[in-house]
Amino acid sequence: MRALLIALIMALVGWIGGGSWYWVCKVKGHCGEETEVVNSSISNESTIPDRERNPFIVSYQNKPLIRRAENFRFERSATNGEVPIEVKTALDSMTRYLLANPEIDVEVTGQFSEDEENPSDLSNLGLARADYLSQQLIRDGLDEGRIIKSYEILDQNQAFGEENFIVGGIKIRLLDRFADKRLASSGENQTNIDSTENSSSDDGQTEGGDDNSTDEVTRRVAEIETPVAKDLYFGFNSYNIAIDDELRNYISRTIQYLKQNEDKRLVLTGHTDNVGKPTDNLKLGQNRAETVKRFFEEFGLTGSQIQANSKGEEQPIADNDSETGKSKNRRVEIRIE
Repeated sequence: MRALLIALIMALVGWIGGGSWYWVCKVKGHCGEETEVVNSSISNESTIPDRERNPFIVSYQNKPLIRRAENFRFERSATNGEVPIEVKTALDSMTRYLLANPEIDVEVTGQFSEDEENPSDLSNLGLARADYLSQQLIRDGLDEGRIIKSYEILDQNQAFGEENFIVGGIKIRLLDRFADKRLASSGENQTNIDSTENSSSDDGQTEGGDDNSTDEVTRRVAEIETPVAKDLYFGFNSYNIAIDDELRNYISRTIQYLKQNEDKRLVLTGHTDNVGKPTDNLKLGQNRAETVKRFFEEFGLTGSQIQANSKGEEQPIADNDSETGKSKNRRVEIRIE
């Protein structure tokens, strides 16, 4: 009896083992394959989807206020992009916030790679992409005067993935004309735009009492300080200049001020050293002033508020007998009048 029981148990074990072998080897076909051990907790940048590496962000004072995993997508050399639904929802929220807070402007920076073609009438593809989003914001009710357009050049290797499109292509930054004074005087906390979707009451008045009233906004506008004067310097016999983040921020802030003070104007005066003929230097100074004027126009300032002129070599601020002095004289003065 004991021998029969052992035999039955061994038969059962054999049947289970044989059935498992048949299922794994014959049905699934996994026999003979090496099993790869994967550590699912380890990843590297090359395996992270583009949308997670380059999320959609609306920033304010260098901090993100809105962040979404999805982002715009622009095909190579395209001015119009794909807008995922979560980005569109975030833009709607941002627009409602801007409409409820007229003291805040928005800077839209279009990004592009220099090897892309520019099919638009604007001077570069970055401005065309910025204009694409700006027109949408205008259609949604935002005043064009509160939108500042700029551009940024991307490295080609960083711009495009294998599918030959840019994930992103547009950066958005909010600019509060009164942030410094407000934070200094009251220690006000940073606004969370994501929580402002229902910030307006049914009668169209913004919640929060007198802080956002027309009188308060008017008072704040009157408090805007005139941007500081600035000099831009040029190479010998050149009227080309590279734009960097510092200059881009200065242009944006100056345009903010001028759009809120239409009675003011931007005065650009070109200067040179004393090398060459005075008539040639007068022309060179004018070309330098016109170069800076184009920067402001491309970023959204109308030409009627800009005056560009030249003094040539007539008004040096340093000694022309040294190279250091000459380099200081090759400049464009930016002033508000």
